[in-house]
Amino acid sequence: MRTTRSRRRAVGFTAMALGVAGLAGLVLVAGYYAAPDTALGTAADISNAVQALIAGAVVWVATAATPRGRTPARLVWAGLATAGVAIAVLGSLLIITDSSGWVRAALVHILGWSLFAPWLAAWCRRTPDPMPMTPWQRDAGTVVAVLLAAGVLGIRDVLAGTDPHALGGLPGAGLGWPALLAITVGGLAFQIALPAWATWWGATLLRAPGRAGDPEVHHHRLRASRNGTTRAAGR
Repeated sequence: MRTTRSRRRAVGFTAMALGVAGLAGLVLVAGYYAAPDTALGTAADISNAVQALIAGAVVWVATAATPRGRTPARLVWAGLATAGVAIAVLGSLLIITDSSGWVRAALVHILGWSLFAPWLAAWCRRTPDPMPMTPWQRDAGTVVAVLLAAGVLGIRDVLAGTDPHALGGLPGAGLGWPALLAITVGGLAFQIALPAWATWWGATLLRAPGRAGDPEVHHHRLRASRNGTTRAAGR
């Protein structure tokens, strides 16, 4: 039987992994812009796909760790987030395989992240026991969810197959303000805001003690009590 502390650690480590993947992607993107003629761009796209997969892992590891939180509504949000992960990975594959220009791939990728947003917002609104989250983390996580949801603004161009690169135009050519906003806001959200928040929350989970009723906690308290009694008797 898994203790509360072990479940928290599982979620915490997965959340920290999401943060590390996001940071890696950000560094690779910066490296690509510094040296465009290298393979750093492809590495960044692969890193983005890995980040999306880890986000999906966060959803289901957290769901598995909170039996009381497996309500029908939460499972629906978890399923929607999983679909979003698949779409985000598809967006990365479009550019990795050179099947489209980066604008269309980015719109697809960010659209996937927008489907992850409802699960994140619901989780932050009422985190199931026993996953601690500070009020500041709840508010920040909700803001991140709203920013991620901006990716849905590019859905018209995704469905229309808009691809300025294929048309020989500039990256933003032929795109309306909703798609440009989706790329800008949604991109910053999944690349910077979400990893930062996930790292913050993951660290909180890893530092949190178990509950008083956990066998693990009871064992340590009993051992401490015995050690204290032994020392007192030896005086």
